[in-house]
Amino acid sequence: MRLFVAICFDDETKRKLQSATEKLKSLAEKGNFTRTENLHLTLAFLGETQKRKQAEKAMDSIVAFPFEMKISGLGRFGDIYWARAIKTEELLRVHTRLVQSLAKEGFDIPQGEYTPHVTLGRGVKIRQPFDFDIPEMTVYVDRIVLMKSERINGRLVYTGIYEKKFC
Repeated sequence: MRLFVAICFDDETKRKLQSATEKLKSLAEKGNFTRTENLHLTLAFLGETQKRKQAEKAMDSIVAFPFEMKISGLGRFGDIYWARAIKTEELLRVHTRLVQSLAKEGFDIPQGEYTPHVTLGRGVKIRQPFDFDIPEMTVYVDRIVLMKSERINGRLVYTGIYEKKFC
């Protein structure tokens, strides 16, 4: 199964992010845009693996307190557009601890610089230059979620299969 560890959002945050996605969509000639229910922030992509229990063990080893993170601004990697998550000490600490714990469980997670973001669209081609940004929003983070990615009836579906709550 295809797995990743993510921060999932409440309905209000998803609504705000979907509004930004719709604005981006209105400016695009084409693109594959993230559906509301799939909006998340990836902490670690595990890929195709059967090591679910090892991923759960790595998640359980993370000690963290709930924290707030901020999402603000629009960024891109080529034709992938995303909402920027502000790098905070708490977010980076959770990411680093998770990657280290996953490595101890046999996962090969890239150790490069982490750019926290929420993907809004892939393969996006914008019609013309635009002046559009995403207003700052605050997100309360009290857990991380192991997500399964699969295609169901031709649609990409992300399903939470395990979660680690912060104390």
